[in-house]
Amino acid sequence: MTPLWHPDIVQKLLFAPHLLLSAAPWRQWVEAHGGIGRAYHFLQGLPLKESLREVLAVIIAHPGASVTVYHTQLGLERSAYHYRRKQLIATLTDLLNSEAPLAQGEPQLPARRTALPRPAALALIGREAELRELIELAQQPHIRLITLLGAGGTGKTRLAIQLAQLLAPQYTDGHVFIPLGDITDPDLVPSTVARHLGLKDAADRSALDTLGAHLADRQMLIVLDNFEHVLGQACLLAQLADLARSCTLLVTSRRALNIYGEQRYYVPPLAVPPDDGPISPAAAMRYDAVRLFAARVRQFQPHWELAPATVPLVAAICRQLDGLPLALELAAARAAGMPLATLRARLGARFQMLTNGPVDLPERQRTLLATLDWSYDLLPADAQALLAALGVFVSGWDLDAAEAICAGAAGQILDALDVLVQSSMVVLRPTSGDGERFQMLETIRAYAAELLQASPDHAPLRERHASYYLALAERLEGQINGPDQLGTLEQIAADYPNMRAALQWALDHGRRVLAERFCGALGRFWLMRGMLHEGRMWVGLAWQCQGPCEPLSHAKSLWAAAILAYDQGDEAQSISFSQQALELYRAGGDQAGMAMSLMAMGAVVMMRGEYERAAEALTEALALYRQLGDTRNIGATLHNLGATAGEQGDFAQAEIYYAECLRIHRQSNDAWSLAHGLINYAMSQHHQGMVTAATRAIFAEGLGLMRQLKDTYGIARAYFQLGLLACDDGQFDQSYAYLRDSLQLQQQIGDKRGMINSIEGLARLCMAQGRFVSVARLLGLALALRGAVGVPASPVMRRMACKTRLGSRQHVAPQLWDQAWGELQHLSLDQGAALALRCAQPDPAWLARFPAHYHERLLLGMG
Repeated sequence: MTPLWHPDIVQKLLFAPHLLLSAAPWRQWVEAHGGIGRAYHFLQGLPLKESLREVLAVIIAHPGASVTVYHTQLGLERSAYHYRRKQLIATLTDLLNSEAPLAQGEPQLPARRTALPRPAALALIGREAELRELIELAQQPHIRLITLLGAGGTGKTRLAIQLAQLLAPQYTDGHVFIPLGDITDPDLVPSTVARHLGLKDAADRSALDTLGAHLADRQMLIVLDNFEHVLGQACLLAQLADLARSCTLLVTSRRALNIYGEQRYYVPPLAVPPDDGPISPAAAMRYDAVRLFAARVRQFQPHWELAPATVPLVAAICRQLDGLPLALELAAARAAGMPLATLRARLGARFQMLTNGPVDLPERQRTLLATLDWSYDLLPADAQALLAALGVFVSGWDLDAAEAICAGAAGQILDALDVLVQSSMVVLRPTSGDGERFQMLETIRAYAAELLQASPDHAPLRERHASYYLALAERLEGQINGPDQLGTLEQIAADYPNMRAALQWALDHGRRVLAERFCGALGRFWLMRGMLHEGRMWVGLAWQCQGPCEPLSHAKSLWAAAILAYDQGDEAQSISFSQQALELYRAGGDQAGMAMSLMAMGAVVMMRGEYERAAEALTEALALYRQLGDTRNIGATLHNLGATAGEQGDFAQAEIYYAECLRIHRQSNDAWSLAHGLINYAMSQHHQGMVTAATRAIFAEGLGLMRQLKDTYGIARAYFQLGLLACDDGQFDQSYAYLRDSLQLQQQIGDKRGMINSIEGLARLCMAQGRFVSVARLLGLALALRGAVGVPASPVMRRMACKTRLGSRQHVAPQLWDQAWGELQHLSLDQGAALALRCAQPDPAWLARFPAHYHERLLLGMG
């Protein structure tokens, strides 16, 4: 006798009765009980535990409501509600089957499914590469059990169905899809599989024996969906794979089965566009996440198209949702009723936004939160606790950090982490070295952060997180000029999101000393990576913090602000910060702090043309570093003394300093200082007109090191010099490309001095091309900007601008020159930069008008 009721049918009776009434047996049952209302009344009269009766009453009283409504009405935690609901459905299934079994003569019900579910209304988007790889795996004779693994919402089920449809013709005895999501007792798995294969229970043999005998001679494809919550039956699959050697088992699970013979295949999220600049609609549509989002939006708005104006919003939404298909589909449904900009802004509360999945899906797939709740409920208690604790991390972490910060949250961190990795909640990725880092998708991280916020361990975890990453930042700062400089910078970059989060926490909690120590420790990193805007912002926020102040920590933050302001051309502020830091370090007797403050001050006053003051500060710094035996900073001070000599036109003395500092930097493996020393040394030779093949090799070595170090500021400086060099060589396209890239990088990091220098470099390029009126415009613009921004020209730049002006003015009528000189002086720095790029762009038709060697004569000042 076949049972009428199954858990999925009872679930439909409670939550989607309109779907149930389309099939005759259940429609007849409802009609026999007097309609759906009386049927619900009948259910309430069944012998249920009081706790389950309460759940049933709330479900019946709020038809179609969200999980939030149900668990709130019951006064239960979400996980407790899910557990009781499962108990209720299982109990009702047993009671209803005992109340109304089917007679033998009644028609068979669709409990036995010997085919795949009908294809989705919308085709599977993306996954072409995954399907190719999986087909290749399935065709290998030794692979008979494939597990599709991945976080909830990655589309494992849909991929499995599509794969099965492609593989089905290869299996002569057919294929079957067995959904396991609604099974509440793992012991029911063998009989469920048997039932879907059309097998009856036998009194004299077990379900496994029945299955083994049936499948031994058959060639079938068996798809088992949602195996993660019945993992206790994983051994059944190992036995089946051994007994049914011509069958293939295709399993979807959020957690690995951990059985012999299992071929694991991780189903990743869909590819999303990188966040590295503008992208066209056509280019965006090459990313599967964008294709899926666009297709689902068109399901609601048939005429919707991805346009240039909406590409940045759609790309950001796809990135924010990690390329998770479920999240993208739910977001697309929301996009039908609100502007994309609003949707993107509100995705910070993604679990409240993404709640409108189709009602014909299982409830765990209708909302993003329900999908994650399902995964969370399946975790053991220690893994649940660790997941909440891991919500303290941003971006990623290593095992040392987890053990140091989360030790109070879960006993055996490594074991619990392994469970989370096996459950697809955490991913372990190799780093560029020999290490590994743990990561979560941002959606899972946001879920963990909500768990953490509700945890009593929230405050101590945040405290340990901040303390750990401050100690790490200070330790790595001490290694930043060591032999593995690039590796140190990359390690700081990997942990920087956590450091930034810890710094924000310190500010939010009035921990000024902690915040200023972070700023002092990160100053070099911000400088070397060109993060000038961000670094100065953090320092400013730390100074606004109302907590108590510690003098030496404050001095270090002042020093950090000074070097960042210097690189942005904010010379007055840089001098002020350096002076304040120096006074605090002198008062505290900190010689190293005094020396680095003097170094910072010497560099900035040198750029203001105060060469005696610069030499005095740098000489004192050099003496202090010699006392301290700090070889690396001895080299750095010699470098700055060389720059001071070069700015005054004393190139011979400059080269003596540079040669010595380069020797020191090579010996100490200080790549950053070496790179800047190489560029300055090559610049010195260029300014003397001594450009040789060796000079170009020095430029190339310095630029190569800067690129390795991702030193945006240094790369921009190198591009500027290479642009001038290419201009002198008559390579105007190459010159323009270098100067354009230099200006854009300087604009990106807020290097105001560098931007104005590049505008003057573009004026020089205009002169070389014979665009003399444009020269007047750009030189007039640069002079006005220097006054407005407060960035005077160095002697070298003054000489270049003077030579450019003299080489051009003789070709333009005085009245026209004066008019052009003032035309652009009202523009802002950003506006002027954009116009300078348009003015200087080479025009082959224009250049063809001039005779050979004309450009060289202009650059030599011969007219």
